[in-house]
Amino acid sequence: MKIHAAAALLAFLLALPFFAQDPPPEEVLTNEDVVTMHRFEIGEKVIVAKIYEVPEARFDLEVRDIIRLKEQGLPEAVLEAMLERSRLDQAPAPPPRNPRAAPEPPTKDVALVTAEGKTELHSVPGSPSTTYAYFTVLLFMDYPDLASETRTADPSPSLIVRSDEHPKGRMFLVKTDPDKSDKVRSVKMGKMGAFTTKSYNIPDADWVIPTEAEETQPGYWKLTPRKPLKPGEYGLWFPPDGHLYDFAIDP
Repeated sequence: MKIHAAAALLAFLLALPFFAQDPPPEEVLTNEDVVTMHRFEIGEKVIVAKIYEVPEARFDLEVRDIIRLKEQGLPEAVLEAMLERSRLDQAPAPPPRNPRAAPEPPTKDVALVTAEGKTELHSVPGSPSTTYAYFTVLLFMDYPDLASETRTADPSPSLIVRSDEHPKGRMFLVKTDPDKSDKVRSVKMGKMGAFTTKSYNIPDADWVIPTEAEETQPGYWKLTPRKPLKPGEYGLWFPPDGHLYDFAIDP
């Protein structure tokens, strides 16, 4: 019996490689895939979302290719998304970081200072989304939940941030817009028109709150809104990943 058991175990171990499965290959989106989705009457929003979502896209977008895609019925919004995705994929790598630069979130230290005291803030990761306004595709960064857990009645708070460099152009105080239908808060990033893109990697200027920056001690900056904040949802936004240190002003 022991011999039979050993033989069975050996046979099982030898058979393991046949049952092992290779990990599925990463999805690569091509012109043909986009055309196929359109032929199956998948909506523009879904196709555009898929174009930005896939790990890799290999589009042929010479003039003759675009003409052929248009002949096959692809809407302009889809063509624009394909062009923008290709442009983003071909963008040069960022220069090496300054060794003295502050680390990326969530290791940055951010605190909200109000009349009630000081509260440490924690980063919230965002996810990109798009919506349509006539012939324009609007770009947003969405954050979970409709409201921040950190709240204050002080309309003139300050933010203390650890950074070895001046905050200007490196962090942005923004308002966020609660979307009850999707149960998220959104920050408008920019828009895409007819073969044009505006401010896709930083918040839209209309959503940025002007602040004064003061270095209170080496490596620590105090950011103060130039005007009292209206009741609503806000946050300190960091590129390139769009981490948000959120808070809210109550009435």
